[in-house]
Amino acid sequence: MAWKTGLCLGICLAAGALAPPTFAAEWFVSPTGSDAPGSGSLAQPFKTLGYLLAPDRGVLTAGDTITLRGPSGNNVYPETELRLRLPLTLQSYPGEWAVIQCPLNLENGVCIQIDPEASGSRISRLEVTGGNLYGIFMQTEWDSGNNRGGRGASNIVIEDCKIHDTGRDAIKITPKSDDITIRRCEIYNTGRIYPAGTPLDEKNAEGIDNVNGSRMRVEDCFIHDIATNGLYFKGGAADVIVERNRIERTGEGGIMVGYDTSPEYFDTAVNPQYYESIRGTVRNNVIRDTGYAGIGLYAARDALVANNTLVHTATSGHAAIYFGVTLQDFDPIAGRPPTVNPLIRNNLVIQNGGDCVRVRWANEITEAGLYSLQGNPGTDYNWFHNESGACNFADNRPGSPLADGGSFAQWQSAEAADVHSQTGSVSVTADGHLPAGSPAIDQGQTLTQVTDDIDRQPRSGAYDIGADEAGGGGLPGRFTVWEFHNSIIQHYFIAASEAEAAGIDQGAAGPGWSRTGQSFLAYPLNSEVAGLSPVCRFYGTPGIGPNSHFYTANAGECEWLKTNPGLLYEGLAFRIATPSGASCANGGAPVYRLYNGRWRENDSNHRYTTDAALYTAMQAQGWTGEGVVFCAAI
Repeated sequence: MAWKTGLCLGICLAAGALAPPTFAAEWFVSPTGSDAPGSGSLAQPFKTLGYLLAPDRGVLTAGDTITLRGPSGNNVYPETELRLRLPLTLQSYPGEWAVIQCPLNLENGVCIQIDPEASGSRISRLEVTGGNLYGIFMQTEWDSGNNRGGRGASNIVIEDCKIHDTGRDAIKITPKSDDITIRRCEIYNTGRIYPAGTPLDEKNAEGIDNVNGSRMRVEDCFIHDIATNGLYFKGGAADVIVERNRIERTGEGGIMVGYDTSPEYFDTAVNPQYYESIRGTVRNNVIRDTGYAGIGLYAARDALVANNTLVHTATSGHAAIYFGVTLQDFDPIAGRPPTVNPLIRNNLVIQNGGDCVRVRWANEITEAGLYSLQGNPGTDYNWFHNESGACNFADNRPGSPLADGGSFAQWQSAEAADVHSQTGSVSVTADGHLPAGSPAIDQGQTLTQVTDDIDRQPRSGAYDIGADEAGGGGLPGRFTVWEFHNSIIQHYFIAASEAEAAGIDQGAAGPGWSRTGQSFLAYPLNSEVAGLSPVCRFYGTPGIGPNSHFYTANAGECEWLKTNPGLLYEGLAFRIATPSGASCANGGAPVYRLYNGRWRENDSNHRYTTDAALYTAMQAQGWTGEGVVFCAAI
């Protein structure tokens, strides 16, 4: 811990004044700590975040790190409203998991507010739950009438977090809160303030609600069980990228490129036409089980929607791909433009009754009506399939022969669109991957704007349609081995396949499991890459062995463990390179193995990580380091 000049954190130093540091400090907080006379050191942590963040304490300076201890069974921080006023890093202690819990019943309360002066902050490896309005809120000083030079909280990173059970939105981004990155997060259970039975049109509880925040990136997240929309970016948000996310079970839409915004939130100096979204990119996402549009475009200019997989979307209305009308509060000054120049390519649509594509026209304001789309829909090289019959395609614009919907052939003819697209039976796995021999393989268009797939595997040649590039586009096929933690038994586990990981997300392994954000790449069992070893997987024999899994790529160890009556051999999990000593000749990241040492309690558990700092930190907590056991795929 670094002391600051004039600081007397509950205990006054009798010694002479210490020179002020020239580097950022790290402050520690623990449920077992003390706000008085806590010093904020690892040995004497504070007890509450609210105490440390209070501006009248004068403790923090820009660039400081706040590390929250999250020991097993004592990792919850009951807080009211936390406010970041300086650029800070807020994180869990390595190997631990801290939970910030805020009340739902504090009217207009938010759990974490980030002020514009806190631009540059980072929130990492934390669980945030509650908040009457929002879980995490980016505040703004910008005002279209009185402060056009103002800014919002910008250059914020939210990574490896869980944000859930919020009153309304999980994450709220306000105008001019630019360059927000949200990655590897799980976001779920929004709209908790609404009583059971509240009509959908009376709810407002998105996973991510972005109003005029440009250059937002949302990547590698799992967004599910959302009261209204999975996420949207609107109000003139420019150059937003949404990629490699899984979005499931939303009351309204999945991803909305633009939406419907009150005119005062637009910056008409740069967007005089009131476009809701400008140059938005949505690629390599898997979206399933939405009430309304899988992907909606509202007053979107120059949008790219490419290589997404949409499964069973628009069950209550709209369409899998939907062009919507924006009303902008019916305000006479608003522009309400149609979507223009969209590029919609390589998307895989699998419906179960809902429309496949729909273009809306509305006459709520004038007899001339409002158009959701100007010109051609820009759709091609897509694949459409309806498990309940033929796909329906509709264009409600005046003069269209598809006002009441029509067939795929009629859509192609009327719109001069989807010339290379196809229809027919197609399926995906539970996690959105293409099965072997899928007709969607190599049927897409090569795009410079899309270089990888949902697993970060490179694409090349003729692209596959949808979020998955089967086989990795000519490079050796790889998949992500995801780590999970169980908050009940305090065990770690790595999933041997994407399908297994998706099943755990949905509760197949029982309660308490959640992703830690840690992962590494491995090769499937059918990989022909030279120099790989198969990885054996074992599980404790029920009633005899531990409730835990163990993995080894050592052939001798595998055969020996098969003779252990306390372990069940579950087969081969995947293939991977092995180290020479502690080094990885294949250039992949070393995968370390840790052991909790609880064999006497029949509670053995191992953890696998590529994070060297985490490996060291967990040994300091009593885990035994077993060295490098795998070399991750590259």
